[in-house]
This record gives sequence, C-alpha cells and structure tokens, in this order.
Amino acid sequence: MIFCIIGLSCVGKSTVVDMIKEMYGIRGIKQYTTRSEREGKEEKDYIFVSEEEYNELEKKNRILATRKFEIECREYKYGIPNDISNKETYIMPIDPEGYLKLKNNIDNLVVILLTVDTMKLIERYKKRGGKNLEEFKIRMQKDQKEINKIKDEIGYFIENNDISNSVIEIKKIILNS
Repeated sequence: MIFCIIGLSCVGKSTVVDMIKEMYGIRGIKQYTTRSEREGKEEKDYIFVSEEEYNELEKKNRILATRKFEIECREYKYGIPNDISNKETYIMPIDPEGYLKLKNNIDNLVVILLTVDTMKLIERYKKRGGKNLEEFKIRMQKDQKEINKIKDEIGYFIENNDISNSVIEIKKIILNS
C-alpha cells in the first residue's frame, strides 16, 4: 500500500513524510529528479541525477511514472522508480499528476490531501528561498486545478497548520488502513 501525500507546493508534504518515516519506520519511495538540491535542506526523498542520466533510466524502463515541472523558468523531471513492492507499505509526497500516472501502474493507493491557508504557503515559500512570488502564485493555481481533477479520489483531508498534529493524524490513517 502506498500513502500518497498530496498538496500545493510548500504545504509541508516532504516535511510530514520525513517525520513519519523517521518516527514510525514507514518506507519512503525515493524519486529521481533532475533539479538541484535545495540549499540548506537535506532531501531524503530524491535521487538527484543529470538530464542525461534521467533519460538513460527512462530508456532502461527503470522509471514507472515521470512528471515534469517548470520551476523558476527551468524544466525539471521527477520519476518514480519501477521497483516498488506490492507487499510493502510506503509513504511519499507526490503531486496529483504524478499520482494519476502512479495509479495506472499500482493498486492500493491511499490519497491524503494536506492543506494550509495561502498566507502560510507564501510564508513557507519565502522561507524556502523562493524569489518569484508571481510564478509561485501561478504554480499554486495550476496545482489547485490538478487537485480538483482528483478530488473524488482523495480519501482524507488534513489542515497542516501544525505539522506534529498532521503527523499524528496520518499515522492514525495508516494504522486504520
């Protein structure tokens, strides 16, 4: 079973997933990405590769689903590896489009949507070092449209104003699934 943590950019998906993995020993799924690591943040959910390495992984069918993002005027790829076991329990941050691609290849997905008010998103974006607020707002609108496409598939909604409470709520969901 894979618990898919979905939400707008800067909602806290990776932070919540990292805490759950660390506190409860649930496995994550490391995604390949062509973007650079964020300065000052250890990112355990990604395997950073060059564009050429990524293309080679695709040619060798080592990537189950690919998603492209444009971030600060550059396109990046994110890919889910195809070596996921159906017998394991996983948790991962994922965007709606990535979820839809994953859904076509994997059964037993549980979708949990994290939300937070817009001002908090903007605050987190700036804290992360984001510089182009207009581009960020466009990305939020695009992300929201994608979330709306899968709203009937979302099993759980969690307001992520307090990360510790969100972790507890998600752990309850995992235990009851």
